[in-house]
Amino acid sequence: MMEVTLINSDPHYNKTGIGTYSTMLSQYLSPLCNIEIIDIKKSEKKIIGRHLGGYLSLFLQVNFTISIKKHCKSIIHALDIQVLHPKSHVLTLMDLIPLKYPKQYIAGRILFELYRKRIRNLEKIITISRCVADETSKILNIDRDKFAPIYCGIDHSSFYPSDTKPKELNDDKYNLVFVGDFTERKNIHLILETLKNKDRYRLIRIGPKYHGNEDYIKKCMNIIKKYNLDVIDLGYLPLEKLKDYYTYADLFIFPSFDEGFGLPPLEAMACGTNVLLSPIPVLQEIYGNHAFYFNQFLPESLFDGIEKAIANRKPASTLIKYSKQFTWERTAKETLRVYEEIYNKS
Repeated sequence: MMEVTLINSDPHYNKTGIGTYSTMLSQYLSPLCNIEIIDIKKSEKKIIGRHLGGYLSLFLQVNFTISIKKHCKSIIHALDIQVLHPKSHVLTLMDLIPLKYPKQYIAGRILFELYRKRIRNLEKIITISRCVADETSKILNIDRDKFAPIYCGIDHSSFYPSDTKPKELNDDKYNLVFVGDFTERKNIHLILETLKNKDRYRLIRIGPKYHGNEDYIKKCMNIIKKYNLDVIDLGYLPLEKLKDYYTYADLFIFPSFDEGFGLPPLEAMACGTNVLLSPIPVLQEIYGNHAFYFNQFLPESLFDGIEKAIANRKPASTLIKYSKQFTWERTAKETLRVYEEIYNKS
């Protein structure tokens, strides 16, 4: 069997898409090839007033601590740009968000600049959508043929219609659910601005809060308080609880400015729930006509989208069937083909 070394930025630390991707990919690759996993753990510290220690610790370990044998026959796959080792053959690039929003992601932008040459010298770059491949090829001036777009999967043993209705849902209102971290690009404030004076709606937000977003979180909390909005913030929930909220939501809402793939709407679909998405190209690529979209990043446009989606809901069976196309087994098999292509060249 082929030998593969996966370099991973500590999936237990990261509760977002990168952590899910690395955990599930390694699990489903295990039966297909001999894999060695190098987990590089972040050591979070506050430096010059910013929480950059996690990035710094990864950079130092990848470049000065982690040793990969000179004559290693493995395909070396960095599962995140934060752990892009000089000997890597393959990188999974989730998105270009640090380059596109440099003021919000200073450490991430610096990593891109430091590793720009290293990225160009890779054998293959796996992206989680065609949109990310197209953008990266253009922005970093890399031949598009070097990219291999491979969609993420979802864990269908975790996401399916639930029989347990959460107590936080209000039977007298429309319950809107949002899952994602508390960052500006997730556009949570647009949902809040939209729900001003809309007493028939309750918003339930699920997801972690991270250091460095305090100003944005404060802005959102001020909107909630000023307009007395019906919002329940549950923070991070384990996977086994998520499906309950997905299943019983009247609508899942995802108004992001930018995404590399956008897994939560697919998880909601797997539970039979309709989704309303922002009109960005990557979400239209992944979800096509199986989702509803609002037209502009304006409260009136989002509210119009909410009302139309609730009034014209698609059958749960159709959404579940579509979600079944996205499996981690498929992701692993397509990733293995990338390894085989590299191996056969050498």
